[in-house]
Amino acid sequence: MDINFEELGKERTLVRCMIGPNSSIWMLFAGGYIGLTLLGLTGITLGIAQQLLHQTPWGYYAVPFVLLCAGLMIHMERTGRARAQDDMRVLKEFVDHALGCDCLKLAEEQAM
Repeated sequence: MDINFEELGKERTLVRCMIGPNSSIWMLFAGGYIGLTLLGLTGITLGIAQQLLHQTPWGYYAVPFVLLCAGLMIHMERTGRARAQDDMRVLKEFVDHALGCDCLKLAEEQAM
């Protein structure tokens, strides 16, 4: 959770709160997806080149590995997101109690 306070005037303060995972976690997943994509494309390219040269196309063996790893990463991402929902609700209720308002509802009303 990241909370920032910005003074707008004498009696007004803007509170910005982001409840979610650390950005380094999402960068880990993004890097993993990029790495797996490059490995898969390399395997396909190598397999096609080997096939055109009438050699055994062992480069294709990387593709099932990449698909398995990508499926595992997607499963880990969705499981982590589902397990974090309760914790994020607790953090939102804590912020609402500390500030004395339903901040999400108040922000939606002010945006209209």
